[in-house]
Amino acid sequence: MKRNAFLSRPLLLSLGVVLGAIAPTLFAAHTFASNTFAINSAASPITESASAASPSAESPITESASVESKQQDAGVRVELERNQLHLIAYGETMTLTPDDFEVRVLDAVDCALLRLEPEQRMQGQMFFETVAVDPQTGNVAVGVLLDECVGTQVSAVFVLDPQPGAYTLYRVSVPGDRALPDEFSTFPLDSILNLGYFGNQLLIQQGDASGTTSLLVFSVDEHPAGSYRGCVVTEFVEGNDPCPPEDAVIPPFHRSR
Repeated sequence: MKRNAFLSRPLLLSLGVVLGAIAPTLFAAHTFASNTFAINSAASPITESASAASPSAESPITESASVESKQQDAGVRVELERNQLHLIAYGETMTLTPDDFEVRVLDAVDCALLRLEPEQRMQGQMFFETVAVDPQTGNVAVGVLLDECVGTQVSAVFVLDPQPGAYTLYRVSVPGDRALPDEFSTFPLDSILNLGYFGNQLLIQQGDASGTTSLLVFSVDEHPAGSYRGCVVTEFVEGNDPCPPEDAVIPPFHRSR
């Protein structure tokens, strides 16, 4: 099935502005490892396996900013060490490890068996170094590596909603050629190169081993995990189109009204 870009004209214009502003630094990867759990998180019916990642340069869209409303009140900041992610909010520091991030992944490579599996329950093993803080809400987008083998990375993006003494964890649901069973599920991403917020949109840049990259866009004005809006190929080298299919089944649980 052919994969392609499908974006509204206003969204394409917005992306043009964003890409123009960040082009010198956007096409690079970040990566890090994992360690210990926070005070509270959203319930999830899942758990399972994972592995490594790669380095990168900073992008203006991934940096936290001083903001009004919740982020200003919470003082949201994120610090990454080799094995941990520290979420600083409301005067407290919560330390998370990759295995705190669990998700059901459809049509991803099972690296233990070296075959494509229709469904796997997976948990993170490493953080990508790129994170983004939404300047309007204080929510934090985090890229997590779930597994890696034969030149392929299986990854997902999660959103942390900080609260006093706790956080809520959401999965960003990337659509595919069939319906996702629930909001704890996603189709896989490859290597997560950059994350950023622009207006009410979460931008996710992914790339593969060949150097092909794409930018996925999620509208976050109605839900922290966002509603999928579209995808553009930002650089094509070889292989399959990295975007979700043109007729992707958009998950109903986070869809904008």
